[in-house]
Amino acid sequence: MKISKWIAVFSTVVMGIISTASAAQEPEQHSERAPRIVGGDYLTIDQAPWQVLVHASNGILSGYCGGAIIADNYVLTAAHCLTKFSAQELTVFAGNEVWLDGEPIQVSAMFIHEDYDDKSFFADIALLKLSGSLPSNTKPISLISESEQSALETEMGISTPNNFFVSGWGATSGDGASETILLKGVSMTGVSDSSCGWNYDSNYQFNSAFANSIICANNTQAAGACSGDSGGPLVWQNPNRVADSDEGKRLAGVVSFGYKYQCGSQFYEDGFTQVSTYLSWINAKMAEGNSVALGGGGGGGTVGWLSFIVLGLFMMRRRLHLS
Repeated sequence: MKISKWIAVFSTVVMGIISTASAAQEPEQHSERAPRIVGGDYLTIDQAPWQVLVHASNGILSGYCGGAIIADNYVLTAAHCLTKFSAQELTVFAGNEVWLDGEPIQVSAMFIHEDYDDKSFFADIALLKLSGSLPSNTKPISLISESEQSALETEMGISTPNNFFVSGWGATSGDGASETILLKGVSMTGVSDSSCGWNYDSNYQFNSAFANSIICANNTQAAGACSGDSGGPLVWQNPNRVADSDEGKRLAGVVSFGYKYQCGSQFYEDGFTQVSTYLSWINAKMAEGNSVALGGGGGGGTVGWLSFIVLGLFMMRRRLHLS
């Protein structure tokens, strides 16, 4: 998400360092993280029918992030994209690879994870309930299960190449300056928790709590998520379910943060919120959204505005959101 009047980009993945004291504690060098697809190929919407763009505007700030359809009227995205907006200030565009030509749908409720921290990007996940129907050419993507997450972690442990796919309308150059209205996607390779630099503090101490909340991935080419991609889907294909009608494609992560100074760098991992960690929370919020007619800001708590370039709505900090 690009925010006017702010040096903020909701989708940029950065490599950073997190304090081990608490998963939600501000990292000692968090200024290198920021919320952001560089490289890759252009897509048609039928190649990623779950992909949506989340546009936000409150008269002062405006910007956009990505999102993934996970049910007929629910979209999963990044918390950092939403903290300055109410549900009524959000519009979801769906059903077209040119997002401006997509079907605009209003949001009736939003849920920001209660533990979201805008310094470490811990629990960077949010759920939107839509007030209207999605276009017929869209399709929800299944969430990864806990057992599938275990299989995925085995893959990452042996460095299985190109086992992820990320898509979005974010910046297309490494400096985050270029923009596109055409959907792009790129393959990425998962990185094990122990090999991901974001999971260590400045003293090289491993932060297991934070590691359990994110997925790290990178690319051997200059490719990856960038500004405007935040909130978008990180997709994994279960090799044992390829023959299924959905080809075994699972939503494994949500674009969250990256290296502030360079999108798509093969030297720094991109950070994604690990969906399997939040399955209970997602199901609980969907049940809450289905049981009551929510308005306004929905069930999300208030969170301080981020000072990061997140893959969607990011201010310039060490950790970069991939907005």
